[in-house]
Amino acid sequence: MKLSTYIEECQKILEKYGDLDVIYASDDEGNDYNLVHHTPCVGEYENREFTLEAHFDEAEEYIDGVDGSETVNYTVNAVCIN
Repeated sequence: MKLSTYIEECQKILEKYGDLDVIYASDDEGNDYNLVHHTPCVGEYENREFTLEAHFDEAEEYIDGVDGSETVNYTVNAVCIN
């Protein structure tokens, strides 16, 4: 799903029902629900791994420090909603 689609759907809900609490399901079967406490953040999502944009420099330094031969260029490509 793209961010624009997500925002459009949230706008429709906001207009119809007002300023509701935001919750999340802990898994795809809905075994647990909880309130969302954090604002969305951006970063790079690849192979089920997420690196926050705020940590790009730290992650690059860590990888470079391992053997100095690997260069990693992170790109913001995802929004994490919680």
